[in-house]
Amino acid sequence: MATWKKPADWHDVERMNFLSAPLPEKREDKPSQWDTQVEFWSGLILSSSSECCTLSASGKDLDDRFLDAGRKASCLGGVVKESCKQRSLRTLRLWQNDCRDSWLQWGAGLASAWINDSMEAGDAWLEEIFVFPALIKQFGSSILGEHSRRTRSTARNGLLSSEGFLALCRDVYPDLSDRDVQLVRSWLRKACKLAAQRDEDGSEMIKLTGQAEKGVAPVTKQDIALYKLHQCSTMLTTQIDKVSAEVTRCTEKAKEKQMLGLRDAALTFLRRRKRLLKTLSQKEGIHDNVEHLMDNLVAANDDKKIVSALEQGTSVYRDVMAGLDVDKLADTMDDLRDLHDKHSEITTELSGSLAGDQEEIDLTELEAELDSLILDERSDRSGAAPRPAVSSPVAEVCVPVTPPVSSQKAPRQTPVSPALPTSPYSTPQRPSKQAVPSSY
Repeated sequence: MATWKKPADWHDVERMNFLSAPLPEKREDKPSQWDTQVEFWSGLILSSSSECCTLSASGKDLDDRFLDAGRKASCLGGVVKESCKQRSLRTLRLWQNDCRDSWLQWGAGLASAWINDSMEAGDAWLEEIFVFPALIKQFGSSILGEHSRRTRSTARNGLLSSEGFLALCRDVYPDLSDRDVQLVRSWLRKACKLAAQRDEDGSEMIKLTGQAEKGVAPVTKQDIALYKLHQCSTMLTTQIDKVSAEVTRCTEKAKEKQMLGLRDAALTFLRRRKRLLKTLSQKEGIHDNVEHLMDNLVAANDDKKIVSALEQGTSVYRDVMAGLDVDKLADTMDDLRDLHDKHSEITTELSGSLAGDQEEIDLTELEAELDSLILDERSDRSGAAPRPAVSSPVAEVCVPVTPPVSSQKAPRQTPVSPALPTSPYSTPQRPSKQAVPSSY
């Protein structure tokens, strides 16, 4: 029996006695005890099954698995029944019934599956086989991921034989039983990740899809042809490697016999080497033809997809262009230009001035007033009083500017009298006194 890691509570005798006690008849009687026992044992069933790499187990196998030092989990039967009601466990018959292909088969097995899933009678659960849906989904996803990785590395269509699918499952999970492999296959088929078809010779071909893809395409004749060509290519590669190794061995043997002086034996190995080289050349030619044919099939399939896409795109393009007309487009553009002109006129009218009927303002007077304001502002900044505007025709009195005092004697200058006003109505102004230099 496979080993599994026991939980921390397993060695607590008092705790395990409480968890292994019989389950209450109804949850309403002791809800806390009921929930604790169901949660502990249902989780332990899944975790131990995952570590044991098993996706199904009978009720008796589960009972024996948790038997420790004579201590038996008396509540295990009730926990299994409750887990089946919660669908965390399923009976094998009900699982197979859910994965049937036709509705007729599904309806035929529903009655017996329902009875097996309820299991109300005593120890009847010990004879049933239970499957673990969560683990089946987890294992199936891992196997599908490994297949996708291999397909990308080999650039093939991913077709497998039934033996190849079994080998793939065993490569990921070496301890997986045949029954568990069938459970994984049934889930992949139900999830539309697997398609199968019988070949003409009766062999079953299995096609898997990638994890990101929604569904798998059916197996076609081209898929089967590519699979068989790939098998031939693999076989030829093995044979070529074997013949090449034999050619190398014959060459070494011929050299060895020649060094020992056994010329006839050396010639025998050389004749065999020559025949092997001819066989090797033939097999390499066949292998090249097979690879070339595979490449052509893949290219033809890609071309077919491209042509189909082009035809579909052309059909849609034709439908779209059917509703377009050049004359209608010209009329539409004319209407659009008229509407644009109309909108421009409306915008111009809205942005116009409402004082258009008022008298126009003389810009010359405004400019003179602006110059006067600027002059007053400059006078205020310099600290001098602004010059008043002259309203009479009296001439301004010119006052000479006093020159700076010099240390040398300057010739005496006669002061110039200002011109008197000529108007009879104006009052004559006295000339200002000019300062006389101190030297005089």
